[in-house]
Amino acid sequence: MTKAGLLNCLVCKILNIKSVHTFTGQIWKTEKGIKRYLLKLNDMLIAKFSTKCLSDSYSQSTFLFDNNIKKNKNKIDVLGNGSISGVDLKVFSPDVKLKYKSIMRKELFIPDDAFVISFIARKSTEKGAIDILEIFQKVLMKKKVFLLFAGPDESNGLVAKFLNSNPHLNKYIIVLDFINDHFKYISVSDLNCLPSHREGFGSIVIDSSAMGVPSLGYNIPGLIDSIENNFSGILFKEGNINCFAEKIVYLANNRDELLKLSTQSYKYCKQNFDADLINDLKYNYYFKK
Repeated sequence: MTKAGLLNCLVCKILNIKSVHTFTGQIWKTEKGIKRYLLKLNDMLIAKFSTKCLSDSYSQSTFLFDNNIKKNKNKIDVLGNGSISGVDLKVFSPDVKLKYKSIMRKELFIPDDAFVISFIARKSTEKGAIDILEIFQKVLMKKKVFLLFAGPDESNGLVAKFLNSNPHLNKYIIVLDFINDHFKYISVSDLNCLPSHREGFGSIVIDSSAMGVPSLGYNIPGLIDSIENNFSGILFKEGNINCFAEKIVYLANNRDELLKLSTQSYKYCKQNFDADLINDLKYNYYFKK
């Protein structure tokens, strides 16, 4: 958190206490003018006054460095292959998906044989809430699919306006607010979709991968670390909703390709983002480095 992060490192500096700040996404990336300048300055001060700094992805660390946010003239450190805490592979797994898939589809009134894409994130423009609705609208022109649209609405009325203007979507969209136990909701999904314009890493991506649900997203810092393009998922040029929609239709019509992507997605997550591995690295960084 930007303001809390700055307050923390300044107080620690004054009291001569060591502090570690972890950068998890820059809110100034999508801002302009004086607001962007002040938020960026905030992060520069955090990097300067914290004892140590971490970033939750290599691409974000590079992005920070390119914007003059660095530690001792170097790029911000990253643990392992990225992520804040990795994935608990006991909670998120293909077996858990199999266990809850039919139960949750029944609860959400989704047919067992339906193709389901999910958006599980804050419903804001920077997270791609409007993008996914536009993508979904294009997909429905060619293929009957369902959209699980879950997360708190932070769109300042834009989501409601879009849905009210396109009432034909209501039959195929499941709108939920904040959800607990999101592994249960991932279980109903064939694809996780995150057309976000700003990410530190994309935790929902690796949570989904651990359950064998590949992700589609934009080719931006953060997501290029959590999604290995054309292996664990697919990345598109930022804002290219047409290609995004076309790929969803393609995978819905080609289940063998989807299965291959699903298997590779699980493999990629298990090898790189096991929580036990990340937690060991974090312990060593905090206490033994």
